[in-house]
Amino acid sequence: MSARLSVLARDERGQTLALVVLAVAVLIGLVALVVDVGGWMRAQRRAQSTADAAALAGAQDLPDGARAAATANAVAQQNWPGVDVQLPPPPDPATTIEVVTRSDVGGVFGGLTGVFGITVHAAARARAEPPAQLDAVVPIALACQDTGCTPWPEGVPEPFRYDRRDPAGSTVATLALPGVTNGTFARYATCDATRSGASDCNRAPASAPADYDDLNRPAAQVRNAIDRGGGAPHLVAIFDRYSPVTGYHVVGWAAATLTAQPQQPGQPQVVDVEATFLKLVVSSSWMSAGGAGGSPYDFGVRAIALTG
Repeated sequence: MSARLSVLARDERGQTLALVVLAVAVLIGLVALVVDVGGWMRAQRRAQSTADAAALAGAQDLPDGARAAATANAVAQQNWPGVDVQLPPPPDPATTIEVVTRSDVGGVFGGLTGVFGITVHAAARARAEPPAQLDAVVPIALACQDTGCTPWPEGVPEPFRYDRRDPAGSTVATLALPGVTNGTFARYATCDATRSGASDCNRAPASAPADYDDLNRPAAQVRNAIDRGGGAPHLVAIFDRYSPVTGYHVVGWAAATLTAQPQQPGQPQVVDVEATFLKLVVSSSWMSAGGAGGSPYDFGVRAIALTG
């Protein structure tokens, strides 16, 4: 009997089984925790991308804060239905919007790990402003509609006139922008603002406000250049005054499509133009470094970037 008890005392099979069961349980818990942590990390990235997209979308509607907030919330819900969206007051409500997204994320194996869920949150801030400079502006400028250079309504055709004999009385000007000459005017006048890297777009930057000389192009060339533009969105300069000495004073930029009207009998040097103004987001590289656009005027062209 004592010999048998001695053998049983040395038998470790039961202890090994217990250790194996314990090790398997720990391993399952670790795997479950890894799976849950991975899910929480994916949720965190989703929260950040949702906040980024919402901030960029909302910034396009600034300085209308209420509209910007509504757009930001709508875009956030499209990216993550049911996500909680908060919009803290930004430092400059006219140019900046901040979006915070928050959501409770459960754990798939919360019962095993004892961690049933976490709350993920992310913040994004975007700034929008009139661009300090552009490098794909067509060599055509349009005159302000009033002394205050009030922006035109979007989507409504507005009449303008180019008269080669009367630059002071014209509301359309042909500009000697940087990089534009008499020989390149017709090609650059077709520049598509949505494809500003194309070969028909001038590369030299044009800053506002600044004075630019008149290229004094024939009316037929102006009409043909506008027709060849095919109704593409253009970036055009806006001027508020003309002087025979200093030329056209450019105060800002607008996005517009241009349409040349049929030539009127007896007016070979006159081109009547319809401009329909658009809202257009351009490269954030054209924003000013200090956070204020180079032009105080806003004609629908926006440079937008995430700033935090």
